[in-house]
Amino acid sequence: AICLWLSIWYCTIILRCVTIAHIDKSIPAVMIAMGINRVCRMVRMKIEHRIEWNYAGAQSSFWIGHCALTGYTAVLLGVRGFSDVQVGLTSSLMSVLTIVFQLLISNFSDHHPRIAIKKIITVLYLLAMATGGVLLAGGVPVALMMIAFALSGAFKNTIVGLFNALVMQYVNADIPVRIGWPRGVGSVVYAVCAYVLGRALEIYSPDILIPTFLCTTIVSIILVLLMPD
Repeated sequence: AICLWLSIWYCTIILRCVTIAHIDKSIPAVMIAMGINRVCRMVRMKIEHRIEWNYAGAQSSFWIGHCALTGYTAVLLGVRGFSDVQVGLTSSLMSVLTIVFQLLISNFSDHHPRIAIKKIITVLYLLAMATGGVLLAGGVPVALMMIAFALSGAFKNTIVGLFNALVMQYVNADIPVRIGWPRGVGSVVYAVCAYVLGRALEIYSPDILIPTFLCTTIVSIILVLLMPD
């Protein structure tokens, strides 16, 4: 869609310049070519900047939600009756599921190239919300909460690799987007969020973590869907 849009812009500019040259024979062909090249570069830069800022927002919201869900795992699970051993088992299960999900999702994406990566990411976000929301319910057995939390964290962890694939598709389409600074913004946001949430936990309670995770995940879904196809 991006390449098609660029092509339409490019052809429109060429037609306008050719029309001007036909009307005014005094305009040198070199000047026309330079004008076409300059306008096309401006259009490409506008698209690049839009993708980069959109990607930075998606990275930032992702890491805020990730910090809320897994950054305080021991605190979040501890208030729900988990022992230290159960917290460790839950983290281990999350790591194993992450490996399995990454293999399955990458294989699925390779065999279904027509399915947009951002749609796969959206599905993973929704699954993470559904499983993570289980921790909001009362009277849930520890075993069920352990499985739900591990699944939610694994779904979130799987998105990290897909984010790289999402932005690389623009590079492969000859759109030289910069991916370094959006990732850096995400890292800074995570650090700030970890501090802010830590202070908030002292004032309130760990019950704010799951709602924070759910709210930021909704924002993440919106920002991912806004990424150009």
